[in-house]
Amino acid sequence: MCITSGVTSIGHSTKSELGCDEDRCINVKVLNALSGDVRCVLPVAPSWTLSRLRAELALREGTPAHEQRLLLPGVPGQGSGPLEHDGQTPAFEALAGSEVLHLLRVCASPAGDGGAAAAGLKPGALRVIDGAGQPGAPAQVVAWAIDAGAFLRGSPCEASPIFQLQTGTGLAYFRLFVVPADGESFKGSKGRGRLQLKCQSDPTDAGAPLRFSVSVEGPVESCGSERFAHDFGYRALWKGPAALAFAPDAAGAKVARLPRGAKVIVRLENFDCAGDYSD
Repeated sequence: MCITSGVTSIGHSTKSELGCDEDRCINVKVLNALSGDVRCVLPVAPSWTLSRLRAELALREGTPAHEQRLLLPGVPGQGSGPLEHDGQTPAFEALAGSEVLHLLRVCASPAGDGGAAAAGLKPGALRVIDGAGQPGAPAQVVAWAIDAGAFLRGSPCEASPIFQLQTGTGLAYFRLFVVPADGESFKGSKGRGRLQLKCQSDPTDAGAPLRFSVSVEGPVESCGSERFAHDFGYRALWKGPAALAFAPDAAGAKVARLPRGAKVIVRLENFDCAGDYSD
């Protein structure tokens, strides 16, 4: 689930080394799940619950506890898994010996949206709705549905219908793409792909850098995203920083199977005219 490679363990420390209030702590290295960048090193004490770990991570790294999606590093051939334990579960038990966590920030839907953008969408369809108009909420929400089975076949690309986004200088036309992460097809990439957003309008219509976030909901992987800023007037194509698993093959399944009618929802939130957004 949005897991990067190259994870490194960093061991144990005493309370004198990290300021932990107990004699034996685990130094947990917290990585951005999309980019692999180190967000912080969190000294986890034996007495902590998972709720305490989330609260301490919020203080140290800045992501509110209710927006944290924590994932353990993947086991070769088995992918990885989220920490979905009860908040009172001992942190050491939830970590299961891991000294690395991957962090995704999953923002709540804007008030009044309630997932309406994606509700009832059939594969191939796209919907754009206006945001809630509240400070910090997106100005627009785009939802695009894709047949999940496409990522098991030899397709070279999945492309959305063309849609309009509000930019700093007005409306401009855009299109979302998912391209194979490796090779010439999704079958060759074992179901892994990368998101792209392309401006279809004249560069002068794209205006100032667009500020947006992208998330994915699917039968294999659901993940939030960091917010991005990209100047489409300078470069028409934005490329997502990480490959994602769109089909079971990418999750290490021996036989790729999908529920009937399974679909992937790509959700884009446009913050360009949303008020008090800050980088």
